[in-house]
Amino acid sequence: MSTPKETDYLLRLLESQPPRYQIIQFDLDDTLIDGQACHLAAWQEAAEKTNLSFPGAPAITITPEFRSFQKGRPTDEAARGLGIAPHSERGLALIEFKKKGVAANAHRATWFVDALKMLPQLPERGYEVRIVTSSHRKYVETVLAGHAALGFLQTRITAREDYERGKPEPDSLIVACGAAGVALEKTIYVGDSWPDRAASRAAGCAFLLYSPKGAPTEEGLQGTPYIVSHDDIWRYI
Repeated sequence: MSTPKETDYLLRLLESQPPRYQIIQFDLDDTLIDGQACHLAAWQEAAEKTNLSFPGAPAITITPEFRSFQKGRPTDEAARGLGIAPHSERGLALIEFKKKGVAANAHRATWFVDALKMLPQLPERGYEVRIVTSSHRKYVETVLAGHAALGFLQTRITAREDYERGKPEPDSLIVACGAAGVALEKTIYVGDSWPDRAASRAAGCAFLLYSPKGAPTEEGLQGTPYIVSHDDIWRYI
């Protein structure tokens, strides 16, 4: 983690050098905010409502294994982890209940303090910034709404409604770069999980891991460039 003096030095250095990337795109949950309480509450509510709506079907249970599995995954892929086909009648109901539950529980999400500090500084230094997420737009807009300094991001969201295939497929990043009018090779994506890295590789853009616990040990993430604090992002852009 950079000290305040180191961060000031890096910022002054960046002002005298051309940026490595034209746009910096961020995952949302577990990268900029701690949204797990929100998502887990939404999954529990969705399971209960789906079980009530389909009383003849096997009950959906939110297990500790699923709580871990769903992290960083698109809702349709997570539904498969529950043994539910996402395009079936029950799957569509489950996903819709989850979508509404996330928006209703958005107040449970909390921003990382260092992210709140860093994000407004990026456009001040000429970077295009965008949120590229597996979450739905209503949720993203809600968690942004309470922070005036982040108002510029309200029109710079690529949410789950905007692309066909979820991560680890590259669709989200391809759509986001198209919307911004920026080439993929001029892009760096900041995320917290293997699907984020895989999507970046498939899209052909750079990737930076947000890993506050230090060097990643998870398979597929070992050796990945990482930051433990958002203050450290200046070293990589």
